[in-house]
Amino acid sequence: MKTPLAIIGALALLFCGGVGVLIFFGVRSASNVMGEAQAYGDESMRAVCTDWNAGELERRAAKELIEQNPPGTLKSVVDRLTPLGKLKVVESRVTGIEAKTSTDTGTFTIAKYSAVCEFEKGDADAELELLKRDGEWRILKFSVKQK
Repeated sequence: MKTPLAIIGALALLFCGGVGVLIFFGVRSASNVMGEAQAYGDESMRAVCTDWNAGELERRAAKELIEQNPPGTLKSVVDRLTPLGKLKVVESRVTGIEAKTSTDTGTFTIAKYSAVCEFEKGDADAELELLKRDGEWRILKFSVKQK
């Protein structure tokens, strides 16, 4: 009777250990993705908002963002924000990530990026959705609201 119980106990221990390893690597992988997203978001905020460069926003935009807006929309968004002046400080965080798979586009990750920004002439809150597809980050949503 002891042998079957020992086997069941050993299998349970192996199962729990395996689940623990999977959780460890899953959390570690998510942490890496969140770090990448925050770095890309910070870099994008500086590239677009330091000199209010609409070309940088268009260059970093996901195809979905370009397709959903008429030509010139991203430039008008940036032009509307230029009175804030140059970007001075960005305090950011990634508030969530989602890994998804689509039959059309394959596997991709969406990260929600949030930042409190200090500009020369005022403060603003920024919300970005960042898309990682085929190993490359892009901006899916760009919103800056003056406080």
